[in-house]
Amino acid sequence: MTGIWDTVAGAWGLAADHRVLGGDVDRNIRATVAAGVHAGEPCLVKLSPPGTPPAELSWRDAVLATVGKAGLPCGVPRIIPTRDGAARLSVDGWSVQAVSWVDGAVMADIPVYPAELLRDLGRVSAELTVALSPLDVHRYSAGHPWLAVDSAVRIRDAVAGPGASRYAAVAVEAAAECERAAAGVGGFGTLPQATVHQDLNGDNVMVSTVGPQVTGVGGVIDFNDATFTARVADVALCCAYAMQRFPDPAEAVALVTGGYGSVLSLTAAERRVLGPLALARVCASWAAWSVREAVNAADAAAGVTGAPSDYATMRRRQNEPLLDRVARQGVGAFLAELG
Repeated sequence: MTGIWDTVAGAWGLAADHRVLGGDVDRNIRATVAAGVHAGEPCLVKLSPPGTPPAELSWRDAVLATVGKAGLPCGVPRIIPTRDGAARLSVDGWSVQAVSWVDGAVMADIPVYPAELLRDLGRVSAELTVALSPLDVHRYSAGHPWLAVDSAVRIRDAVAGPGASRYAAVAVEAAAECERAAAGVGGFGTLPQATVHQDLNGDNVMVSTVGPQVTGVGGVIDFNDATFTARVADVALCCAYAMQRFPDPAEAVALVTGGYGSVLSLTAAERRVLGPLALARVCASWAAWSVREAVNAADAAAGVTGAPSDYATMRRRQNEPLLDRVARQGVGAFLAELG
């Protein structure tokens, strides 16, 4: 990777010092622009692996360009071109892009989310959906495995594999409830459709603070999962993560949807599927990361380089306190409380 970095640093005029960050698929590196109009600015260099479809890369560029000129009140990454003016650079098969660094504390580092932060999260979800609306005409969906509307399918696939056993019964029941709710409104495809961020989890949301006080959402990062799908998927995903860090899951959902409703109104059909979809997303996340953790452990035992990863374990554990609650209460009773 050293040779690749030397080429990248030269193309963007980056300082020698850099820091490799985590990432699920892309390689992410924090660096500083040392030359040109962006000199002195911190940036994030994203390296997408060989084999990433060109159409997907072009879509990501369109998403960033669209949100970058939307005038949003929160920070979003903007594309920093190479010194030759290119949005991307291909180096040894890797597709490389530099974007501006979005400052702020990571929302996932907050043990319990303040109520006002959840309202703001809902508002930002809606504002991003409005900002991305010029892309709706393309109806682009990469069909990636984290589509919220496919959560039931992902749950069943995962519980059939290794590792996903502890909450399997809860997850399968949640999947059935999600499918039942969707069928009750004629399917997710009959709901309002939109281009949405589709991954507003706590690791992708930066918060603004004044001293120890959290004042709201300060920025949003990682638009790689942005897609054209059921509009409600975005706010349902926000609710999924909000429920994990708030004492009352039903109140967490009410706070997020209240903020969303200050910008966009949810239809009655969207409201009917929101709770089941949010819970199914939590279960799909737990199941997928449980399988990933088991695969990592097997790879490590077999001596596969790079395994295991503590990241999968961390992501799996994030879901479990809420799933403990659902298991005690029962899926039906839990969803009834969400409304």
